[in-house]
Amino acid sequence: MFIFVRGAEMVFPRYLLAVLIVCVLTKVAWAEGVLVLEPTTGPLHECTQLEGRLPHTLSEVRKMGRLQQEKVESCDEYAGGDPENCEAHLLTFTGLKLTLLSINNKLTAIDAGLFGPSWGLLGDVRVGQNVEVLEKLYGVKIPRDVSPVEIGDQCTPLYIWHANDHVTAASLICNVCD
Repeated sequence: MFIFVRGAEMVFPRYLLAVLIVCVLTKVAWAEGVLVLEPTTGPLHECTQLEGRLPHTLSEVRKMGRLQQEKVESCDEYAGGDPENCEAHLLTFTGLKLTLLSINNKLTAIDAGLFGPSWGLLGDVRVGQNVEVLEKLYGVKIPRDVSPVEIGDQCTPLYIWHANDHVTAASLICNVCD
């Protein structure tokens, strides 16, 4: 970075000034580094859709695709304590990452990350689809130069990564406010 000093005043090259202005304006619109878009239409219950699309048992979930990794943790981080008979399962498939709580053998989805086009767990949100589909679905305008963006509310944020007008990844976090 070059800052030229002329007398007592500092002169920034014009491109640095432009970058500084963009950074300041962008910071005003961003919350925690991610642009938050409030939907005006569309489904606001993606977590219910996710749980409806998942198999009902952990053994069936493991058979959904090629399981690459499974990590089992206590429920401390996810359930606000370690309920009896509770385990958190972090499952990684090709193009999909899931975090599920198994409480007394009942599954609850905590988050789902889609990184491949073959997964339709988030309803109308699919990797590879055109960003315009999401804009129409949720009634938002997704800036093409900002990725990721968050669509939804604080309790069930849906993060969308995109490039070249197509969704490249999506992540849904459920039960944040529970």
